[in-house]
Amino acid sequence: MRWRGAIRLAAALMLVGSCASSRNPSRPIDPSPDATIGHIASRPPGSVELTTLPSGWILQLERDVAEGPTGRWLRTWTRGGAPDVQTSNGKIDLYQAFGGPAGVTGGDEIRSVLVNGRGATLYRSPPDGELVLVWRLGTDGLALVVNETDFSIAETIKLAEGARVP
Repeated sequence: MRWRGAIRLAAALMLVGSCASSRNPSRPIDPSPDATIGHIASRPPGSVELTTLPSGWILQLERDVAEGPTGRWLRTWTRGGAPDVQTSNGKIDLYQAFGGPAGVTGGDEIRSVLVNGRGATLYRSPPDGELVLVWRLGTDGLALVVNETDFSIAETIKLAEGARVP
């Protein structure tokens, strides 16, 4: 039963880390203390960049996502201010799983799309407008989580097509 307490503690720390306040974009991002609980303590080599990120979006948060056998890294951009962790409105979440599937899904509407000519899956949640696009770049699984109030499906695919390893 001791492991249940550890899981609850890890989940609570991840929640606290995900509620980070607004940051100064001129300062480098330091991983939150909870990042060391999972697989990855700081931005790993081979992390993708979104080369088609529209102007005005500021990186607010990046951290380890503890679930997953290969390690996953999450970055969140907003147009300013702290991200609303309860919805996908006004933010871009990019998940990267190193050497495995992204492990992210979404709404009930599911369709196949192409990202850079390769198969991808788009999930849409009509009640709240959340879009989740899941694809692979090499051996890494990627997932973008955005909202239709910010990006159309075509714009979401274009954003994904700009994912590159520097």
